[in-house]
Parts: sequence; C-alpha cells; structure tokens
Amino acid sequence: MDLESATQNLKCEGGDQNIELILYVSRPSNITERRIENFKKYFSSITIAAPFDKKLMLSDNMRWFRFTADMTKSTVWNRLIQESESQSQFIIEEDEELTDEACGFLRSNDHSKWAAALISVKNGENVTAYHQIRFINESKGDIFKGGSIPDATEYILQNEILLDDNPILISRSDSPYYKTDLLGGHEITSRRDLVEGYEKIFNKKYSEAAAYFRKVLKQEILLPFDRLAAVNGLSTCLTEQFKWDRALNLAEQSAEAEPLQYLPYLIQYRIYELKKDWGHAYSALEKYYTNIDKSTRAGFDKGMSREATLGKMGDLALKIKDHRVAGEHFEELYNIKEGAVERGFLKRLFVMASDRGDFTKSKIFFEKLFGDYLPDKLSRRATAELQDCMEQFMKNRWYDYALEVYEDLLEEHPSNGEYKRRYVVLLTKLNRMDRAKKLIAAGI
Repeated sequence: MDLESATQNLKCEGGDQNIELILYVSRPSNITERRIENFKKYFSSITIAAPFDKKLMLSDNMRWFRFTADMTKSTVWNRLIQESESQSQFIIEEDEELTDEACGFLRSNDHSKWAAALISVKNGENVTAYHQIRFINESKGDIFKGGSIPDATEYILQNEILLDDNPILISRSDSPYYKTDLLGGHEITSRRDLVEGYEKIFNKKYSEAAAYFRKVLKQEILLPFDRLAAVNGLSTCLTEQFKWDRALNLAEQSAEAEPLQYLPYLIQYRIYELKKDWGHAYSALEKYYTNIDKSTRAGFDKGMSREATLGKMGDLALKIKDHRVAGEHFEELYNIKEGAVERGFLKRLFVMASDRGDFTKSKIFFEKLFGDYLPDKLSRRATAELQDCMEQFMKNRWYDYALEVYEDLLEEHPSNGEYKRRYVVLLTKLNRMDRAKKLIAAGI
C-alpha cells in the first residue's frame, strides 16, 4: 500500500491530557493552520489522516497519515488507534468543531470511560443528532467494523466497555454518513442498517425503511442510542403509512423508556395535528420544548429549532383558545429574534397584547409598528392599520395614550378631518369638554 506518514518535533499545548486527536478528512479545505492550532489546546498529539499528501508544516507530536482508496474508514481508524502511543484517542472528521461542552470534557481529568460523540447537524429550521463512538480509552485490537460506516457496538458490548453517561457535543455542516458509504460489500452492522433505514425514509420508501429498523431491533447486541433510533425510525414509517395508533404506541414507549430525546414527541405532535386534535398536539410539542436545550440520548434524532417550535406552539395555543399562552410563545419568539420580525407578526403581537389588556406591551408593539412612520410618513395602507390599532386602544379605554398619538398626527396634518373627529371623541372620553367644544365650534 502507498502509505505516507511524517513526524517532526514540537510539543502540543494540551500535552498533559495524554489524548491523541485523530483528524480524518477527505478535503484539503478542512485542514487549516488555525484549526490545528486550536486543537493543540486539548490534545497531546495529533494525527491527520487524509487521501492526499501533506498540506501544512507539522510540529512535534504531529503526524500525517496518507490513506489510499482501498482502505475503508474503519480500517484507517483501527490502524491509527493501534499505532497511537497515547492512553486515549479522540476522532474528529471533516469540518467538525468542538463545542464548549466538548472542550470541558477534554480538559477534565477523568477519562476512564469511553464516550460517544453527539454530532449536531443543522439544516434550516431542523437539526439532526447522530451518536458515534469517538472517544476511546485503553483499547486492544480492532474496535470498528462496518467499512465506511464505523460501528464499535460489538467491541464495546463483548468487552464490557463502560460508556460515559454524557456524550461529547460536536457540530458539523453535513451528515457523517454519505450515500456512497452504502456502496460496496462491507460488513453488515446495526449501524449500517440504521443508515440504510433513514436513507429510505429520506427517499419516502417507508416499507423498505421499516424492514431495516425491524431487522435492527431483532439484534441482541445493540447500544441504547441505536435501539432508540430504530424504534423512532419504525414509528416514523408507521406515521407516514397512516398507521397512527401503532405509531403513537411506539412513540409513547420510546419516550417512556428515555425521556431525553426529540422524535417521539414530534411524531406524537404530527399525528395529533393531522387528526386536528390540537390539545394533544400542543401537549406533545410542549414536552419536546422542555428537551430542546438538552442532549438527546437517541441516535439519528431529529428536532426543530427553538424559533420554529415557538411559532407552532403559539399557533396551537390559538386553536385551543388559550390566547394568553399563545401571546407568551409569540413574545418569546419576538425576543429571540430581537424584534427582527415581519410586520404581520408584529401586528399579531399588538392585537394579542391589547386583547389581554396589557397596555405596556401593546404600547411597545404599537411603537415598533409605527415608530418609523409617525407622524408624517403614513401610507394609505399604514393609515388603515393605524386606525385599527387605535380602535384597540379605545376598546381598552387607554384614552390618554391614544390622545397623544392623535395630537402628534394633527400637528403634522392639521386639516385632516378624520384625525380631528377622533381627537374630539377622545377629549370627550377624558371629560375635557371645554377643549372638545372649542374644536366643534371651530367647525369639525
């Protein structure tokens, strides 16, 4: 085999940790000096594995390993772990980045257990979380099977390896699994079947996907996050096949077995929404929202962004006539977006605040709506919107503020009869009859 490695002499800053980083990349763009310098803070040594020649100068305790096309990912990982002189190894792929939580784990002193990485991939309003064993401590022999889809399940369970309860959080731009990984005659593992199953779901081949998940669930050797992934995958298939009672039953069992996950609650939410059972749909989404900041314990788990979830919860709260709760959700969404929302959303916030008699928030949203237009830049459409909003102030008897608005408008538009008429009405409501009579006498 055409293998190349290089070593030079300079110590990494994280030398006291005795953890070697194995950085596996397929593109030169994923290797930069800045990135490597950052990794040096946490690792005693670094091995870069790539299918091309060395692209940067290597300092001491760094090595370049050039792998060839006939070597699978599992083969490369196994070889580099066996060649490592460090007690522990941590594997990072492609453009993956360490989160603050991951850095905290690496800085800690207790590395006696192995750990899975929880790999977070964002796609628009959705996020997918993958579990994969990436932190290895004191191993012997080949750990990973599965060719291009490394799977350490058999090694871990047969050797009674203890896993850390908390996964190491890392992020990346795309899935750690590619369609090309499914090509070729590699070993069949539960992880490979899960990848096949979720690929079938993506292609809307739900019967075929369900067969893969059932196959995985028949395995005696299975890691907990993979078992949850198979149950949730099967529940997703049943949902899409309109077998809602069976899908709900599976989702409920999954959530009961492990509350810290996403898909079971989103499956329940979707089914109840399709049934137009808004109350149960809201309850399911509310349970999901309680987990949104927590690390899922299920593999191949899928979640929605906080913004999307709040929007859907607000809509459902309106459907069950709970305007107070709906307003709370929409206002939280407004705060998350730091006020950068569409005008229609702002008007909805204003109406909901005024409907529940909250003057302070009604005033805030009104001024956000019209602050750039008052008093001299109102279009015909904006004028109509303003009059609708002023009706809300009148309905709540917030006459003083409404009077201030019309005073500003009349100062800029003294001949506007509609503004004068509304101004007089407000004076009357506030019992300022002398001023109202003078305006009436003047011919309004």
